[in-house]
Amino acid sequence: MKDLKLKTFGLLALFGSTLALAGCGEDPQPAGPDPLKDVTIITKDNYTGPSITLSLWHGFTDSDGNAMTKLISEFNKEFKGLITVVQKVNSWDDMITNLILANMQPKTAPDLVFMSTDRAADMVGQGILGTIDDYETIVGANSKDYFADAWNGGKYGTEHRYTFPLDMHPCAMYYNKDLVSEDEIPTTWEEFFNLCKLMPNNSSEYYGWTIPTGYSITKDVFYSMVLQNGSDILSERHEIIFDNQVNKDTLSTLLSWKNGETPISPLSGVDEGGDADFFKNGKSAFYFDLPGHINTFLKDIEDEPAMKLKKFGVAPLPGSTGDFGTASGGSHQMGIMEAKVKSTLQRSACYTFMKYVEDNELIWAEGGNVPAKLSVVKSDELKQSPIYEYLKGFIDTSYNSNIGHYDYRYSYCAYNWMGTAVKDALSGAKTPEEALDYNADKARKDIAAQ
Repeated sequence: MKDLKLKTFGLLALFGSTLALAGCGEDPQPAGPDPLKDVTIITKDNYTGPSITLSLWHGFTDSDGNAMTKLISEFNKEFKGLITVVQKVNSWDDMITNLILANMQPKTAPDLVFMSTDRAADMVGQGILGTIDDYETIVGANSKDYFADAWNGGKYGTEHRYTFPLDMHPCAMYYNKDLVSEDEIPTTWEEFFNLCKLMPNNSSEYYGWTIPTGYSITKDVFYSMVLQNGSDILSERHEIIFDNQVNKDTLSTLLSWKNGETPISPLSGVDEGGDADFFKNGKSAFYFDLPGHINTFLKDIEDEPAMKLKKFGVAPLPGSTGDFGTASGGSHQMGIMEAKVKSTLQRSACYTFMKYVEDNELIWAEGGNVPAKLSVVKSDELKQSPIYEYLKGFIDTSYNSNIGHYDYRYSYCAYNWMGTAVKDALSGAKTPEEALDYNADKARKDIAAQ
């Protein structure tokens, strides 16, 4: 393997301005000896020193970004004089690049980082995220109170914990209530396809599902179908296998829904984001995405009276429930920066904010997220929240959700190349066989070069 630090060092000049924005270059922590003897949750009773400032990096935008901003604001009010959290919002890709660079200049690095397990796996592999084994004991966390994949996902195949679960974000099925009745909601892909075939399927009326050719949520639908067909994109030994015959047959089926004998989708002109536009304009009965789109659609309905979508629901992804159900999913997790968090006080402050977020996950849920904590998911408070009727489909999917090969450093790399193969096939650039063969080869070479 090539030394990633050497590769990264060459990028330093290119991203110097980014690093300058990442921090002020001064250590914001109180000077002098560490005022706390042991790592603990900070309160006004156990800490009377100067306020500590924590830097938090994440990539949440839109409704989940608003929810995180609210959590930070409420925390800063409650812990005024003790801890202040300052957030920096990057695109997820930019944040990963900036973290690698900041790891060489710890003063510019964040204390806290929130990201998905598949992105965190690489950060753990590079030694960027530090262990937080003691967090469970300090806050009294119990594995039985969390979605299993979210809980286990923070260990990355080791005996140590590097991140702690914030949520689950599987793919689920949105549907237009004016076009699909409650009795018609499909629970299998066969039911889904047969229902879509009965729909008008022309541009003057509407389609069953507008399948986007762009590199978008389609890859998660495809991955879910692959899992349900007993296959995967990586073997247990982490070998690229998304070019196997089961996956080729699965992608061929998905393509046939777009341009087969009985298509359920427009033949062309639908790129990334186009599927959401068709759904909002009443031109497709179904739409697939993560829970973050709940508040987007609700706001669009409120702000755009002329929009044809008036009522929508969310159901579990077809094939995701039942004894053998599963679906592709993900989990956002909370972690700390190994190079930055060195003192007992810093670690205590980080844990204090992490616990606060956990204790206030109803705010996170209102932002369109499935809390990782089962006691919150099952609480009367959440069930009485207006967003619960939309979150329930995602919650039901989460119980059997598969968050992938979180114990493999290059899982996101494999996932990206798989997504490119789906795009190549659905856009007509390559046949399903050619697309999967070509991009699997690219994935193997990409991983080998790292």
